[in-house]
Amino acid sequence: MILPYTYVIETVLGCNIHCVECAVGAKMIQRKHGFMQYENFKIITDKIRSYCKYLYLHNWGDPLLNNEIIKMIQYAATFTKTNISTNANMIDDALARQLIDSGVTDIIVSIDGATQDTYEYYRRGGNLERALFGLSTLNSYAKKRNSSLLRKIKHKFSPEFFLEPVNIVPQFCVFEHNYHEMDEFAAICKKLDLTPSFKAPYIRKNSFLAPSSDHRYVRAIADADAARIEAMRGCNAAFSDMYILLSGDVVACCYDHDGQICFGNIFQQSVEDIWSSELYQKFRSGLISGVGHPFCLNNCLCY
Repeated sequence: MILPYTYVIETVLGCNIHCVECAVGAKMIQRKHGFMQYENFKIITDKIRSYCKYLYLHNWGDPLLNNEIIKMIQYAATFTKTNISTNANMIDDALARQLIDSGVTDIIVSIDGATQDTYEYYRRGGNLERALFGLSTLNSYAKKRNSSLLRKIKHKFSPEFFLEPVNIVPQFCVFEHNYHEMDEFAAICKKLDLTPSFKAPYIRKNSFLAPSSDHRYVRAIADADAARIEAMRGCNAAFSDMYILLSGDVVACCYDHDGQICFGNIFQQSVEDIWSSELYQKFRSGLISGVGHPFCLNNCLCY
């Protein structure tokens, strides 16, 4: 059996701003907000390190709220590529330096506007100026570190020989309300020598947010169950990814934010035992055979 090679660990449940389509921002999550302790993170990563090729240190919330996140990244970076996603509102010079020096591979900085009014239409409580400062400061330190790493990597005895350059991704979710500011945001990124990632957003049913009229930034979500079931046959979340909540519960995917489908607990079981469990196997075989799980049919925003 092929074991999962991509892992998502929820290092924090909670956020400092209130994005209206986010399960945290919309107050949809019934679980108690909190932070993962480093000791628990280490237990998990020691169990997954033999299989993990890529690790996301966030699920629902901003991982920079966890005051042990730098230590977590440093530990994970010894065996895998790592990713965090942040709104960057908390980033100051010191945190930017620590983050870039932590060994993190990819940092997604979510900024969905080029003016404060447009930005906070979705990212309620967020401050565009702080976000852009965070992006700029991260980028400045990343350039210095990447340049230094290229020099050091030429020497095989360098302690950073196996570390990856840091990749900064300015992400802009494109809606109808911010489509007109894409060019301005692209210009901001160009000044920083960064390439923006314009992304089609996940929009829930009955949302007041409207998708862009530009079809490039609209997700093709199936309306009929049959079409959705067919699309779900290749769901990465079921066949290559493992999602781990603060409690250690392993759930179907990020959309299962309250753990309605729990396949086991990583603190009590091994990766192998959870992945090969009867419940997990039945879930995956159902997707392959075209028997969609009711939770997926009702909650998936991907297919």
